[in-house]
Amino acid sequence: MGFFGRLRTRRARERYMPLPRRIRSGTTALIAMAVIVVTLTISLVLDWRSDPGNEAVLAWVEANATDPIRLIDRATRSRTVLLLGDVIGAAGPKRLAATLIDTLGLAGRLEAVALEVPADQQTWIDLYLETDPEDTSVLLTHPRTIREGEGAEQSLLPIYRAVWRVNHVLGANRRIRIVAVDPAEWPPAPGFSPARALTTFAQRDSVMHAILRTRILDRNPRARVLVFVDGLHVINAEARAAAGGIAPVQIRFLAARLADSGVLPYSVLVDASRGAGANPPVTGYRAGPLHGMIRGRLAIPQNGLALPVAESNLSTGWFASPERPGLDFQVLFPAPTLDGRIDAWVFLN
Repeated sequence: MGFFGRLRTRRARERYMPLPRRIRSGTTALIAMAVIVVTLTISLVLDWRSDPGNEAVLAWVEANATDPIRLIDRATRSRTVLLLGDVIGAAGPKRLAATLIDTLGLAGRLEAVALEVPADQQTWIDLYLETDPEDTSVLLTHPRTIREGEGAEQSLLPIYRAVWRVNHVLGANRRIRIVAVDPAEWPPAPGFSPARALTTFAQRDSVMHAILRTRILDRNPRARVLVFVDGLHVINAEARAAAGGIAPVQIRFLAARLADSGVLPYSVLVDASRGAGANPPVTGYRAGPLHGMIRGRLAIPQNGLALPVAESNLSTGWFASPERPGLDFQVLFPAPTLDGRIDAWVFLN
């Protein structure tokens, strides 16, 4: 091949077979890091899926899962107080509570609904229940009654409306009451110091218990009550909370206080995904790892999936820690299983 032939061949190679693009060292490092992260993620997922403990729990879930409404309806025939857990910023638990109000209320098995609402809002709640036709503006103009800060879809309004509808069917002599059981100082107003907020948070279960006793249970020890509160309050246990510069505080949850006073509630913990930007002032219950595993492996029905916890030996390790940045919050379970701590666990999408 002559000189001109070699020149044409070289130009053809440059045109149709360009040299590989040079990659800067910084780009190479980023690509390598991304590969490592992806590899580790895949490894963790494979380890999680192959964990025989997880597979055994999933098998138990599939064998014992049932409809939440049927399970709670059956259990509350012998238990007069139902503790139903809420998740701040989640709409699903509110819909579940409203459905239970319809089911139990129309069956004549519900006399009061206790809500995590400041007690100083009771006047507006009573006024709303007396409206005919229904006038929700009474509540909407007093947003603390419905916890408007959680967002329109996650507020308590569906629960109020369910009680109003059932009362409209039952008539005046069988009406369901709504009782606000939270301290008037909760949630904390702007300007609350962290120490004051934590102290008030620690006192809430005591206040809730006192209001339930004086306004409902002391008057009628057999009153059938649905208590709809954050999931932490439905656990028969204690907790310890501490924050920087603040002395640790001890908390005895509402379920434990009721048991201490001779009332054996039926406690239902509810797991559901929080809405975007929904955060409780100090802390609150949030869905744990079991919720994520069930959602990832099983199809949760529209009404949810319920599990009876009694004698299940379900580990407390499936319970999500309520800790937040700057807050050390430990639920003090007396044993490594949830037996005796809750009665049922409901999982919602």
